[in-house]
Amino acid sequence: MMLSPLASLSIFPVAVRASACSVTIVHENNTNNAIQQALDNAAAGITGPVVCVEGGVYPEQLNITSAGGISLVGLGTFSNPTVVIPSTVVVNSYDPNTNAPQAPIILVGNGTSTISNVTIRNIVVNGSIAGTSSFSGCSVDFMGILYLNAGGTVTNNTVTDIFLGQNAPNLFGCQDGQGVYVQTTSGNSDKLVITKNVVTNYQKNGITCNDVGTTCIVKSNVVFPYAPATSYIAPNGIQIGFGAVGSVSLNTVSGNICNLPSVCGPNLVTQTEGTGILTFESGLGTNITKNILVNNGIGLASALDSVNQNQNKISGSVAAGILQYDGTYKALKNSLISNLAGIAILSDGFGPNVTSTLGSRNQFSGNSFLVEILTLSPGIATVHFDGRTYNVSGNSNITIT
Repeated sequence: MMLSPLASLSIFPVAVRASACSVTIVHENNTNNAIQQALDNAAAGITGPVVCVEGGVYPEQLNITSAGGISLVGLGTFSNPTVVIPSTVVVNSYDPNTNAPQAPIILVGNGTSTISNVTIRNIVVNGSIAGTSSFSGCSVDFMGILYLNAGGTVTNNTVTDIFLGQNAPNLFGCQDGQGVYVQTTSGNSDKLVITKNVVTNYQKNGITCNDVGTTCIVKSNVVFPYAPATSYIAPNGIQIGFGAVGSVSLNTVSGNICNLPSVCGPNLVTQTEGTGILTFESGLGTNITKNILVNNGIGLASALDSVNQNQNKISGSVAAGILQYDGTYKALKNSLISNLAGIAILSDGFGPNVTSTLGSRNQFSGNSFLVEILTLSPGIATVHFDGRTYNVSGNSNITIT
């Protein structure tokens, strides 16, 4: 049975023992920096490392930029959560690859040396006000939580409304608006566990792990985008890319579909689409397992990669349940229901020729066709499926029904 995207919302919040807190914020102060002050004191060793925050509204943009081992923990309840909702955000970090300015609501890391063991737990990170008030163009990337050269745990949080300009849909096409984002600069190494979060109403990506040196365990999250923006942009639910290594399992990801006329659609060669889970040039050892991917443009897409795609339940995809583009792949024991193509393999020679092993225990039901193999010269595809090997090259399109 396919789960509703809302089925796991009850994971937030969970009880936290007040006795574990080094300091507890009971309400905001007059200068709206009560949480930041407590984090700075924890980093300086003035208090212990566990900063707890009672339920309520806290209009702050937060920075944890020195000392590891700090935990930020919300004590709020379902009816009175701990909500971090700044009225504005400012640029406080820069993308290590492009130097583009970034404005996260919560920044962990200083962009140079590595900070480890930073936990964010039971917090609602809400960008609905700052997203409307802080941006007039596409130059600054708005984010919910950014770990930059930092590791730790992000668990039982809700990250929501990370999009630009509620009243200015002309900004919906900006490639900005990231829910949870992880980046690592050259020479550093970070590991982040991202688990049991609800990441919703993002503009571009829900959860992103990028760069060599980044390792992410992304497990048991519920992820879906801001629907009004999908007429302007191709969103991605979970992304592992550019050398990052990811273990992505037991997530429910839905609604990452692009509705931009002519630009987006089911043609895998001439059009683009949103994806439930995307891997792109990820690091060796990336695995995508036991996820539920519902009503995305492409359920699971891997490009220029070597990835195992096993035991996922994928339904209602506009273009394909699984897309494999130029690389080496294994897809085993997946359930593929009512997608245009159950599995699509594409090679155009841009990267290494595609080699795909499709195990006999993949289950297909209600797809327009089981497997589609597309090659554009000089692309070459070698596909092992149902006891046969298909060698396809040149400008070819083979469908297996």
